[in-house]
Amino acid sequence: MTGTSSRRIPEAYRAARGLSGDVLRVLQKKGNATIGTINPDGTVHMAPVWFLFDESGLIYFECNSATRKARNIEANRTGSVLVKGKAVDGSGMVVLGQGTARIIKGDMARVICARIREKYLTASGIDPVSAYLDSIDDAVAELSPVSWVGWNSQIINDSLHALAQNVGRNFDEWLLPDCD
Repeated sequence: MTGTSSRRIPEAYRAARGLSGDVLRVLQKKGNATIGTINPDGTVHMAPVWFLFDESGLIYFECNSATRKARNIEANRTGSVLVKGKAVDGSGMVVLGQGTARIIKGDMARVICARIREKYLTASGIDPVSAYLDSIDDAVAELSPVSWVGWNSQIINDSLHALAQNVGRNFDEWLLPDCD
């Protein structure tokens, strides 16, 4: 057999495709996204950003046109986004989008930047933060995902908790504490 074998991805690692309700919930919440672009040498460049998920299904983030992410988008017109959040049931959710991208400048970029900032800033923060960001950001990247994947950790979490119960243990005692 050539190519992929008959091995199947375990149920716990399978992801839902498309813009499900849980995926939309994560994309509409306030949080950071990680943007991925392709460097000239083929490696991946990743950067954390504030983002806006538009009702039309587009992702926007502001940037400076001289940055690596902006230059990568201008060079190969592709990008990806990763956003972490919570599903309706409270379980962890990771959302991935991949597609085409472009850089927007001028008046349209300023309008989109204002929309992004309104998502994150209070009324008292808009003016001072915008004055600073306007001095360094001259562009907006627009990502038009052609595919969406949402991975929910509930199946694997339930399985691990059941495993702990089956051996008479508390799952939490198996985990090291978070580092601060």
